Amino acid sequence: MKDYYRQHYLGAVHNLAQGDGKLTTDLRYFDSNAHGTNDDQRAGCAASGFNNNGEVDNRAASSLFTFSQSSHSLGLGYQHLSGKSNFPIINNGDGASA
Repeated sequence: MKDYYRQHYLGAVHNLAQGDGKLTTDLRYFDSNAHGTNDDQRAGCAASGFNNNGEVDNRAASSLFTFSQSSHSLGLGYQHLSGKSNFPIINNGDGASA
C-alpha cells in the first residue's frame, strides 16, 4: 500500500520430470516493513503484532515440494515467519471484494 508499508516478494517455481512423475518446487519470500504513515506512528495506522506499537515488521519464507504421478500428489511444505508484527493482510483478510 502506497505510503503505509513496503512489501518485497521473491518467488520461484521449478518443475522437474522424474520418470513418469514430476517434482515441483515452490519457494517464496516476503519482506514487509513500515513506510510512510505506518512508520510515522500516526493515530489509527497500526498493524497487529507484539511489542512494536503497530509498526509493520515481518519476514515470511515458505517452501513446498510436491511429487505428482498420474492423478496422485504428495507434498511436503515448511513456513517460517519472523519479525515484530504479524504478516500484513489488507483489510484484515475478511474476504470482502472491492
